[in-house]
Amino acid sequence: MANGKNLRPRDLTNEEAVKMGRQGGVASGQARRERRRLREYAASILALPVTEENMLSDIRNAGLQNMDCNYAAMTVLALIQKACSGDTIAFRELRSLIGEEGNTRTMQIPSDGLFAAIKRGLDNSNDEDS
Repeated sequence: MANGKNLRPRDLTNEEAVKMGRQGGVASGQARRERRRLREYAASILALPVTEENMLSDIRNAGLQNMDCNYAAMTVLALIQKACSGDTIAFRELRSLIGEEGNTRTMQIPSDGLFAAIKRGLDNSNDEDS
């Protein structure tokens, strides 16, 4: 915690301040490049097709045979499943994803068929767990 006892006055010369500012700018640039690289990795991985059979069966159980099965789709499906099971954080993230985070009215459900299929998938997975 900062207080008068543990703070040291910084009497920097102009050259020292410029040097420290330059070092901060270099570090900031490195961090920015690293974040951009991580975003690119994530986007690349999310675009890869799903090849694991258990994940593909989840898509089929949800009634979504004709959609592209990539990791982005699987992530959204998992988010919807969590939201349907009562996870309010997943529900908020889903609303944010579809652009309704600022809307205080009830969420507009795009298709009853999609949510019914997901509900059937959840019911099937619950039956298998028993």
